Amino acid sequence: MPEATVVERIIGNEKLVIESGKLAFQAHGSAVLTYGETVVLATAVMADKPRGDIDFLPLTVEFEERLYSAVRRRILDLGVRPDGRNLSEIRPITCEVGTLPRTHGSGLFTRGQTQVLSVATLGPLNMKQTLDSLSPVNTKHFMHHYNFPPYSVGEARRVGSPGRREIGHGALAERAILSALPAEGEFPYTIRVVSEVLSSNGSTSMGSVCGTSMALMDAGVPMKAPVAGIAMGLVTDNDGRHAVLSDIQGIEDFLGDMDFKVAGTAAGINALQMDIKLKGLDEDILRQALEQARLGRLHILDKMSEAITETRTEMSPYAPKSIRVQIPVEKIGAVIGPGGRVIRGIIEETGASIDVADDDRGGDRPRSGGGGGFGNRGGGPGGNRGGGGPGSSRGGPGGGGQGGGGNRGGGGGGPRGGQGGGGNRSGGSSVPDRRFLGSSGGRRGT
Repeated sequence: MPEATVVERIIGNEKLVIESGKLAFQAHGSAVLTYGETVVLATAVMADKPRGDIDFLPLTVEFEERLYSAVRRRILDLGVRPDGRNLSEIRPITCEVGTLPRTHGSGLFTRGQTQVLSVATLGPLNMKQTLDSLSPVNTKHFMHHYNFPPYSVGEARRVGSPGRREIGHGALAERAILSALPAEGEFPYTIRVVSEVLSSNGSTSMGSVCGTSMALMDAGVPMKAPVAGIAMGLVTDNDGRHAVLSDIQGIEDFLGDMDFKVAGTAAGINALQMDIKLKGLDEDILRQALEQARLGRLHILDKMSEAITETRTEMSPYAPKSIRVQIPVEKIGAVIGPGGRVIRGIIEETGASIDVADDDRGGDRPRSGGGGGFGNRGGGPGGNRGGGGPGSSRGGPGGGGQGGGGNRGGGGGGPRGGQGGGGNRSGGSSVPDRRFLGSSGGRRGT
C-alpha cells in the first residue's frame, strides 16, 4: 500500500488539499482534491498491451497451476495464508465518517486493499421507488446501489451500466441493512445509499455493508444497531482436511472452495450468501464458519465504533427536514382549500413538499356503495361509501345510506355518513383521519 502524500495551498479564501495514495489503491495512480466543501477523486490506469509476436499463454497456465497448488498446500499444512495471516485473522481496518462534507452522510471503510466509500442521501417519502413486480409490496423507501468501477482493480476498460454482479451485491447489502432501519412511520424519509468501490481485493460487498451502516449513522438515521459484514472462505483436499478462512482476499476467493458472506449486528445475522465449488458442505464446517464469522463481525463492529459509536442526534444542514401532522377530519377542507388553493399557497411560499395520506387506522371502507354482503365485513346499501351490510359479523363504517345490522353496526356521523343501525355497537366515522407530511430542502417544512 503506497504512502499518502499531502500538499496544501491557500487559494482565495479556501484551502486546497491534494492527497495521493489515500484512496483507490489498485489504480496505477490516484489523487484526492479537496477545495472547501468540494471533493474530487481522480484515477489513472494504464492498459496492458503485450507485444503481438510473443505468446504468454503457456507461461500463464503453468504459473496458475503451480500457484493453485502452492497456496492450498501452504494453508492446509502450515495454516499460513498468502499474505502471512493465520486462518482467523482480519486484515487491518480503518474507518472514517463525514468524508464528503456536502452530502447528508458518508462513510469510508478500508480493510486491507479493499476500500469502499458509501454516501447516504435523504429525501421526502414521495421519492420512494415504485416496484413493478408480482410482490404485494409495490414501493420501497430504502435503496442501495453498488458500483464497481474498473479502476478499483487497475483496469482501463470502459465504464458501463451496472451488471448482474453489481446488482446482486447491491441487493445483498440492502437486505443486510434493511432490518436495522427504523420503520417508515418513525423516520419518514426516502433513503438512498450509493457505495463506490474505490479499491478491490476481496469482500467488497461486505465492505459496502460496513460503509453504508456508517454513512446512515452519520446522516442521522436512527438505526437499531450498526451492521457489519465479513466474507468467509474454505480450502479442502482429498484427504478430508479443511481450513476455514476469515476475511478472504481476492486470491483466496479465486483459489479457494467457498465464498460465504455473512452480515449482521452484534446480536445476530441479517443476511447470508454462499458461493461454493464443492458438491456439498458438512454441518461441522458450516458451524465453524458461522462461529468464525461471528467473532470477525464483532471485531469489525469494534473498529467501526472508533469512527462513530451511535447515530448523530442532528442531521446534516443540507438534508431536508420532515414533520408529520395529523389533521382532524373536519379540518381537511380548510387546509386544502377550494380547488387546493390553500395547500398550493403553502408549497409556493415555503418551498416545502407536502404529501396527503389517509390514516388506515380508521378501518376498512368499501370504495363504492351497493347491496350489503354477508362476509365478515359487509358492504352497504346505497351511497358512495357503503356501511356494514346486513348479516355481517362486523359492519364497516357507514356512508351515504344507513348501515346494516351486524354485531357491530355501520356508522354514521362523518361528513358523508348516514345513521348507524342495528348492531350492538354503532357509530364510527365514514372518513378516516388524514395525515400531512411536509418536507423541505434544507429547512423545516410547514
